[in-house]
Amino acid sequence: MNMSKNMLFALMAVVGITLSPGCASTPRHDLAKMQGNWVGKELGAGNGECRMTLSGNSLRFQGARRQEWYIGKLTLVAHTRPRRATILIQDCGFPQYVNQTAQAIYKFDGKLLTIAGDEPGNPTVPTAFAPSESTHTRAFVFTRQ
Repeated sequence: MNMSKNMLFALMAVVGITLSPGCASTPRHDLAKMQGNWVGKELGAGNGECRMTLSGNSLRFQGARRQEWYIGKLTLVAHTRPRRATILIQDCGFPQYVNQTAQAIYKFDGKLLTIAGDEPGNPTVPTAFAPSESTHTRAFVFTRQ
């Protein structure tokens, strides 16, 4: 998988969240649970550490590789299973992804937050919490700091 695709998935962990009026309480509750600093790893990508910080609707992500970073806004999508999010990339180490949207799914499992996402600009929504080269899906597992 090339470096650009890896950064996309890392960014998903770093984006801010904007909720549209009238959303169900689940996205608001999930947004509150996501606030703060997270440390994790990318599934299937070795032992490198990645970090994500969510403050309000702003997300910052730093991948295991120094050049892999994202800043963006995250919108949680109401009434979806698995839970969905979109990430608008505002800045990143890969200029071709700036102003692109990435589709992601997420879940909480105790103290863990798992996020799977596709390359920015790809309208496809991931269907599983596992990496896939064929669909360009990356997956991350985070623990709150």
